Amino acid sequence: MDYLRAVAGALEAAGVPVADWRAEGDEGWIPFDLSRVSVVSWVHDQAGVGWSAASGWYLLLIDSPGRRSVVPLRVPVRATPEEVARAVVPA
Repeated sequence: MDYLRAVAGALEAAGVPVADWRAEGDEGWIPFDLSRVSVVSWVHDQAGVGWSAASGWYLLLIDSPGRRSVVPLRVPVRATPEEVARAVVPA
């Protein structure tokens, strides 16, 4: 999906390394590459942003064993890629 690819590019441009991106139907996942230097320090085993056409964008933080934190991003469901990146990167 071109939309998720564009958001992944905006995250990279904002200084948040992206491992890859996946889209299936009306949902998507963009995991961050925690092995690369980022403008945001992630102290989690995994971190990334997810998207659903029904509920919008969210930050997903995963720690072992299986603890997940979901933080809704305060952007429109079809936010611009730059809006999503600004919601992830603190000002």
